Amino acid sequence: FEDYSGIYYVNLNRNSIKTIMESENFIVEKDGLDGIYTETVQKYMESVSEEYIDAWKKMSDINYMKEYLRNEDHREYSYMVKNRINPEKKEWRRCISRVVERRNGEPVTFVHSFMVIDETSAKEFELYRKIAEQKKVLEDTIQWYIDNQDKTKYNFGNLFSFLFRKPIGKHTDDKDRMICSQFT
Repeated sequence: FEDYSGIYYVNLNRNSIKTIMESENFIVEKDGLDGIYTETVQKYMESVSEEYIDAWKKMSDINYMKEYLRNEDHREYSYMVKNRINPEKKEWRRCISRVVERRNGEPVTFVHSFMVIDETSAKEFELYRKIAEQKKVLEDTIQWYIDNQDKTKYNFGNLFSFLFRKPIGKHTDDKDRMICSQFT
């Protein structure tokens, strides 16, 4: 447990959370024996850095978490929190969600664990995230071109046909610019 700053057991069907190891920032407000997951996450958002609030708002929603964990048993998310002593200073954290139980393919329970991570690791995670985002955009673009192959061939062909009919230096008047813009 020494690598973790907090560990929690979450039941999505009951909207409950149990503390296994309490974090200084992620404190479970007890309602009977269990805390209420949505309220706990919403309270935690007070310590989350502004640029990560939207993601945590989503994570406070039970239905979002079911969808977030639907196809994967393990998800990780890096983000920043405000330093408790100096709120202007930010510290990196990693939230790890591991599904424990599924019913009919839907996640029912999972473990939410938190780690303090150094800036170098955080930048590395951020770089991997950006690479994954760019890869997704590229894959989506390629898929769009595959799905629209006939239209793409027509536009691509028209563009090159137009460009090769005139010398390169002659593509400067407004009409030519307007025609070229249709193909970009």
